Parts: sequence; C-alpha cells; structure tokens
Amino acid sequence: MFAILERRTTPQPQPHEPDYADRELLNKIAAADRDSFDTLYRKYHKRIVNFAMRSTNRPDLAEEVASDTLFTVWQKAGSFSGKSKVSTWIFGIAYRKSLKSISRTARRESRTPAGIDDVPEPSVPPSQDAVLHRDHLAAALGALPIDQRTAMILAYVNGYKYEEIAVIVGKPVNTIKTRIRAARAKLHSLYGENPEPKG
Repeated sequence: MFAILERRTTPQPQPHEPDYADRELLNKIAAADRDSFDTLYRKYHKRIVNFAMRSTNRPDLAEEVASDTLFTVWQKAGSFSGKSKVSTWIFGIAYRKSLKSISRTARRESRTPAGIDDVPEPSVPPSQDAVLHRDHLAAALGALPIDQRTAMILAYVNGYKYEEIAVIVGKPVNTIKTRIRAARAKLHSLYGENPEPKG
C-alpha cells in the first residue's frame, strides 16, 4: 500500500464564519491553487504595504515586507489553525516580517558610512491641529517606538481590537493596552489630544 502525500490544508471553513471567503481562499491556497492566491494577493497587498510603511517608518521597505509576507502565506497556508481571523494571521506575519526587515536594514546601514548627501534634513513636528489630519499621521506615529507605533496603527488605522492585536504581535492583551496607553501619552505630550481606540 502506497502512502499518499498531500499538501496540508487549513480547517474547513464554515459559512457562518465572518471571514468565510478568506478561509475558503486559504484552503485552496494550501492546496496550491494559484488563482486563489492571486485573489488573496489583490485583496491584501495594498493593505500590507500601507501597514508596513507606517509600522517600519520606512516606505522603502514596504514592498519588500509585503512580498515576503504574501510569499509566506503561499508557503504556510496549510499551517493556519483557524483560531483567529485570516486577516489577523496575515497581519501577524506582516508584523514579524516588518521587524526582521528593520533589523536587517539597520545592520546593513551600520556597516555603510553615511555620506553628506545621506544626512536627512531635520523634520519639523506638525502643529497640534495638523496631527488630527490623516496626512500627518505618519509624522506623529514616527515619534513612537516600533512596538507602540505598531499597536497604534493596528488599532487606529486597521481597526483591530486589543485581543486581535495581541494575537498579531504575540503579546498579552494587557501589554497591548499598556503600549497604546504609553503611545497616547507620548502623542498627547508632543501634539495634543488623540482619539481613543475601541477596546
């Protein structure tokens, strides 16, 4: 009797699940369906790029993070446990890829002496009113450490709840609350009032 090797598939999606369509796509991707991957790619690519631009504070790394993330989704679709939403799982991958990309770039840049043309011009912090506008969100978030910045982006920009953010970054919910509280305090001290996320 011959053993039949199959690519591992994700848990069977149920019609009542909020991300039923995404789970169906992931199931098909786990079975190496390229059309389903193309569909998921079109749905998430821009969202991941936007997330990576804000979380890394390095727009030049965003496309690399998105490509690495979606390639991992293609490779690891069968490892999805079904315990979270598909989008939460994907953004968890994007978060880890963002951290790795920042670390890799920092090591590379530390070995490359900066020339006079590489020195950035000093930035002027936005006014108290300007920070409330979407155009200045990146400047405000750029003042935060990456762990706080990522928590704020996931809460305010992507609309995730504390519990979902905890899954994405692999930390307890109380840690996420502490990070957002600290980030809000810092933004308030720098720029004034900021909104309250939905917990």
